[in-house]
Amino acid sequence: MNTVSEKYCNAVGREEMVNMISKTKSEQLFEKFCRVHNIRYRPIPVSTERMPDYDIFIKRRKVLVEVKQIDPNSKEQEKITEFTKSGKVSIKSRLGKRVRGKIIDAQGKFRKRMKNRYPSILVLYNNVALYKHTEPKDILAGMYGQLCFPGMPNLPIGNMELGPKRTMTEITNTSISALGVLKEDNYGNPLLTVYHNIWAKVPLHPDLLSRSPIKQYSIAPGLDWQVVN
Repeated sequence: MNTVSEKYCNAVGREEMVNMISKTKSEQLFEKFCRVHNIRYRPIPVSTERMPDYDIFIKRRKVLVEVKQIDPNSKEQEKITEFTKSGKVSIKSRLGKRVRGKIIDAQGKFRKRMKNRYPSILVLYNNVALYKHTEPKDILAGMYGQLCFPGMPNLPIGNMELGPKRTMTEITNTSISALGVLKEDNYGNPLLTVYHNIWAKVPLHPDLLSRSPIKQYSIAPGLDWQVVN
């Protein structure tokens, strides 16, 4: 016969299990990252207003976080199925397209809550097998535009000019301080990389994240990513 404490523990366990089931893989992985690295986090209750997913607290500083998962669209799922059946497939992906979509989805979520005081991170997790939607070049193109050389498309990414389809400019998406990319290592441990937005109204100071194993980058004069911590 269960004691009162056992019944309570079982109830708590069931509640935690329900919460985990209701969360996306990206949210579970983000929360695991926070727990592993002793970062206090607080989920923001769902409401009718567009709000970010979490508040996190680092060095007594609040940071707003929205976590978005990139799932396969219909064309990508067809390619994944083809690869599963045949073991080979030809893949084409427009640089930065899925990143741009997630930035656009998040537009306005931080604006009211940041109150021009709190930095913010839009965290992306690529849940699409075979596709590398959150590689550095995709993040660069998604934030600052489809980078290209007129008549010289095969040059390396350095020394490019900002191109069209940029989602972050001096006047757009300035409430997003940085993009984060969430991944797993070979053992399932969460890894986080942060790419700072040079146009952020409230910048995310690199020192805030310096005690955590987070790689941080900002755009360099040659328009490529450079380490900032």
